[in-house]
Amino acid sequence: MSSNKQSQITFLDSIFLSAFVIFIQITSLILTSQAIEFYTLLPSYEPAGQSTSGSILNSFILIIFTFTMTTIMLMLIKFRKLLILKILMILSIGIGTFLTSYIIFNLIFYNVVSSNIIFLFSTILSILGMLSFIFPSKNIYTMLTAFILASLYGTSLSLFIKPPTVLVIPVFFGLYDIYTVFRGPLKSLINESQNNFNLNPMVVNIKNVTIGLGDLIFYSMIPSVALLLSDLFVAFVIIFVISIGIHLTLYFLRKFDLFPGIPIPIFLSIFTLLLII
Repeated sequence: MSSNKQSQITFLDSIFLSAFVIFIQITSLILTSQAIEFYTLLPSYEPAGQSTSGSILNSFILIIFTFTMTTIMLMLIKFRKLLILKILMILSIGIGTFLTSYIIFNLIFYNVVSSNIIFLFSTILSILGMLSFIFPSKNIYTMLTAFILASLYGTSLSLFIKPPTVLVIPVFFGLYDIYTVFRGPLKSLINESQNNFNLNPMVVNIKNVTIGLGDLIFYSMIPSVALLLSDLFVAFVIIFVISIGIHLTLYFLRKFDLFPGIPIPIFLSIFTLLLII
């Protein structure tokens, strides 16, 4: 997360951010609940296996991929290959949104509507997801894109990554977030892009707070995991815990201007979830 240096983070900023996150979480819970009957039958991302060591290796695979993508973006900005970067981001957002929504809605509505309608709906979502590139100065489109992506990706991660990996990955990404914000490529990427490239929708402005799309995805993912592993009550407990974590993060953000958004909410929510289940 980062803050607008010209404005102090207010209580209203916190409320707006919490409301936006909860809206995403509820949407993800609705999507997840519709697919819950197929959960045990779905294939899973666990290339290194389901053991503890395998879960750690699975996490490292995703972190290395994230680190590589961030580094590539940073190099493209440094060498002023901005058109290439924009094309790559448009393609990744457009294709990723279409494929994820098509898979999820086929799963949910396979016997309700035809595949052609799902294809059309997924195409519309993909186009909506790319609006932030077409209208970069309109924050409402960035928020819409972030909402679509965080809801879809949070749902898909909870469905297609199984325990224990699904509980280990957020913890390792929280540790990675600390590194990448203070020392790693993310800090350099934000600094380099300030005057050269608009990172929307990878970041979204909520009043005076700027939050990363990755943060929103994990905030969306953990309550859905709680629903799959326990019940709806536990999922809402996790939403409440994440909200507390977000407010604690905003407290530190007032002191640092740039502070990792994943660790506090996710560490608190994973710890709570492990205590309950």
